[in-house]
Amino acid sequence: MDDIYLWLFEVRLIQGRSLSANESTENASLMPADFLHVLDHVTKEVVTSVMQQQRTALPGDTFIIPNCILDDDKILFTRQRSFAELSGLRRQFITYMKMHPLNDMSKFASLFINYLNANP
Repeated sequence: MDDIYLWLFEVRLIQGRSLSANESTENASLMPADFLHVLDHVTKEVVTSVMQQQRTALPGDTFIIPNCILDDDKILFTRQRSFAELSGLRRQFITYMKMHPLNDMSKFASLFINYLNANP
C-alpha cells in the first residue's frame, strides 16, 4: 500500500503530472429521482398541446402551453409540424437534458418551448 502512495506522490509532485479522474472517482450528478419521469411527462404534454393547437392556427400565431412558469413562454407557429418531427425534437431535448440535468423541474416546459422555437 505504501508503494502506491509513493508512486502517486512521485507522479504528482516530482514529475508534475496531474492524475486524471476516471468515471469511478468522479462525482455523480445529483438529479432528483423522478427527473426523467417529470421531463418525459412535461415534454409529452407540450407536444400534445402543440399538435392540438396547430390544427386551427395560422402562421404567426402563438400557442400558450400548459406548465409554463412565464407568460411570455409561447410557441411561435411558423408551419405545421408532424407528430414524428415533434417527437424527434422531444427525444433530442430529453437526451440533452440527461447530459445537463437541472434541479428546478418547473423550468422544463419553458426550456422545451425555447428549444422548439429555436428549431423552426
